[in-house]
Amino acid sequence: MEGIPGAPGFAIGKARILNKININEIIPKKPHNESGVEINRYQKGLDLCKEYFGTQVYKQDAQYSGDEMEIFEGYIEILDDEDINEEIKELIEGENHSAESAVQQIYKQTEEDFRNMENEYFAARAQDIAGLREKLIMAINMGEVDQKIQLTQDTIIVADDLSPADTAQLDVKKLAGFIMEKGSSTSHVAIIARSIQLPCVVGVNDILNSVKDNDQIIIDGMAGKVLVNPSNEILKEYQQRKIQYQAKQKELLKIVTLPSLTKDQHNTKLAMNANTLFEVKGGKEFNPDGIGLFRTEFLFMEEKHFPSLDRQFDFYKKVVTIMKGEECVFRLLDIGGDKPLPYAPFPDEMNPFLGWRAIRYCFDHESILIDQLTALIKASHFGKVSILVPMVSYLEEVKKIKSYIKDIKSELQKKEIPYSNHIPIGVMIETPAAVAIATDLAKEVDFFSIGTNDLVQYTLAVDRGNPKVASLYQELHPAVLRFVFETVKAAKAAGIWTGICGELASKPEATPLLVGLGIDELSMNASAIPAVKKILRQINYSEVKKFSLSVIEKNCVQDIRKTIEQFIAQNNLEY
Repeated sequence: MEGIPGAPGFAIGKARILNKININEIIPKKPHNESGVEINRYQKGLDLCKEYFGTQVYKQDAQYSGDEMEIFEGYIEILDDEDINEEIKELIEGENHSAESAVQQIYKQTEEDFRNMENEYFAARAQDIAGLREKLIMAINMGEVDQKIQLTQDTIIVADDLSPADTAQLDVKKLAGFIMEKGSSTSHVAIIARSIQLPCVVGVNDILNSVKDNDQIIIDGMAGKVLVNPSNEILKEYQQRKIQYQAKQKELLKIVTLPSLTKDQHNTKLAMNANTLFEVKGGKEFNPDGIGLFRTEFLFMEEKHFPSLDRQFDFYKKVVTIMKGEECVFRLLDIGGDKPLPYAPFPDEMNPFLGWRAIRYCFDHESILIDQLTALIKASHFGKVSILVPMVSYLEEVKKIKSYIKDIKSELQKKEIPYSNHIPIGVMIETPAAVAIATDLAKEVDFFSIGTNDLVQYTLAVDRGNPKVASLYQELHPAVLRFVFETVKAAKAAGIWTGICGELASKPEATPLLVGLGIDELSMNASAIPAVKKILRQINYSEVKKFSLSVIEKNCVQDIRKTIEQFIAQNNLEY
């Protein structure tokens, strides 16, 4: 079977099918006939939930933080609430509801009551109730509070699609790779797979109907192929390919200690993208020039509720401490679109990628934004923190963030809480609007970070997660490359630096072009650094500047690709 290469490498393992549970689908649509039976089902689910959360509270293995235990204790209080229990039983007995639909209706109403409260603490509890509602319905309907995902060694996950929150629940040490029926090379499961160095193939049509649990699977992440229950001969062939690939990667590691310089001594920083502490620690092996993009939303996705200021401060402090004085660029919370939070309900949107996401969401949740900014500013005392604003399309958005930061620093100063006097502020260039006003933005910030994944999507009007239009998603489209060049020119005129943190930065064949266009930093999954550095050290900056200008004059993707291939061949560039 064939799909789209999502992450390179070869994997051999056993299939594990992940079918996500849709809570709405397991709620009986027809009314029941016996209220006594439904009351009994409700009571059993209630007892199961209370026992489950009670166990979590009293665990002695330090698996949970104090914040999480507080949430579990709050769950038990809600489950014990006499008014809620009476209202649910009245719906079952008086209006012929099933146990599940009664819970759905009463808990949703309770959730809405909390959300409308003026007190911020109680309003925040609405998310807790929403999460508990799903757990209770699962307990009633399926006899379990959590969808248990049991993995064995060398498991290959097969699914329709996975969100970052889904992948956060998986035991990385037992995974061998991912296969998705949906998605593209820039979908989040592919990005995560690359960051944890696991092969991935996405956009594999009908894979869920073609594979069952424990089938033997081979993933060819280089060619985008999936082989199901292969013959012994093919199995041996791919075992050898896997060994050869790992040997090549090991050889590339020898280059990581060398400086990120071209042959004529031009420096281009090679930084890493990261989502978790696990990736930061692992990424250090590749000797990155700092963190060019830390996606803070993954911390939020791993939690059961919005992480507190103290939880965030502790986390960001750990990141900068691990990096030991290297610059760490933290992107502010970027949720919405294809990155929802399970405990933060999002409205149905006709065009979620053009909707309530990233900085737009943050401005509408001022307390969440202020907590994050405060935690980052406090963490700056322990290492080099830079703050990156996502999804910018207005100059006013940048000025508003700077105003928040100024006020927070003033408050910290009054409380004699230390922080760095130098915290660079940058913006993500990922909308055509940001490119158009880049000259104005450059006067307000310290750096630009071009997010090519979304810039391509918005420039070409192509949904990067839709396999139907995957062929139209072209990072080397002349419009995209010209936008990159215009952004760099605006930055250089203002004396600020420009980085690229999208997937294009991790492609060695694009390195001569991007360096020639004047990009100061390429930020990528850490494992991609050796191959990019190998190319970087083989080129002359003076030559690639001329080469890049010739490339952006081309007016079609095919010509651009051909020109790049010819340059690599003529200069005998290896990676």
